[in-house]
Amino acid sequence: LAGRGTDGRGYAALFLPLEWEVLRIPTPHVRAFLSASGHSDSGVGLTTGAEGAVVWSHGTVLSTETIDGGHDLSAASLDAVGRGFAAGPGRIWMHHTIVPPSGVQPPVGRWECIYSDPSWTAPIVSLFTDLGVTIAMTADGGIIEGRIQPRGEESRDKGNLPRFVLPTLIEE
Repeated sequence: LAGRGTDGRGYAALFLPLEWEVLRIPTPHVRAFLSASGHSDSGVGLTTGAEGAVVWSHGTVLSTETIDGGHDLSAASLDAVGRGFAAGPGRIWMHHTIVPPSGVQPPVGRWECIYSDPSWTAPIVSLFTDLGVTIAMTADGGIIEGRIQPRGEESRDKGNLPRFVLPTLIEE
């Protein structure tokens, strides 16, 4: 669960429906947490919020991170392999896990901005990610769709492709 608590600070919690329980997670002091995503099978959860705040849940192991730049993160998503994505106005980040979680220690990783366009000023409010594909929708109905290219992949004309490729329209 994500939001703002009655104390005016960001609120993140785990909901345990079979136990009829909501457990508040200790989080950084931010205005609000704006989005949450999770995979119940793997026990991985991701919550994003104001000022670049990120909270991970890997089973019983909790960890917090901050994405550089202090951007408000209005959308979160996990792809099929549990890789985290976060988005805000005009930007999408992807998490790279460097050291996987051990069951006792949280994963160690870094966030990479894979899409940035300052002309998109409306917050991204919905984020769908799958292996290699990302689709985002903004609060004003705009759609951003693209493919994530492996690093170093070359195009047909031998130039390096950007990390996030927007699809091109083919006119007949």
